[in-house]
Amino acid sequence: MRDRSSHRAGVLRYGEEAGARVEDQLAAEEPLEIRVGGAPLTVMMRTPGHERELALGFL
Repeated sequence: MRDRSSHRAGVLRYGEEAGARVEDQLAAEEPLEIRVGGAPLTVMMRTPGHERELALGFL
């Protein structure tokens, strides 16, 4: 299974004098909706992975 917690992307990195386009590793963020009894309770943003543990800790 592919790790979805981060991805590579082109970014503009600024130094003291100018910016430069570089590749960098960025943290991923996705919504997670928690439902109780089929009814939505909340939506939170999180880094992908360990969704079950996050939901149980929230409840």
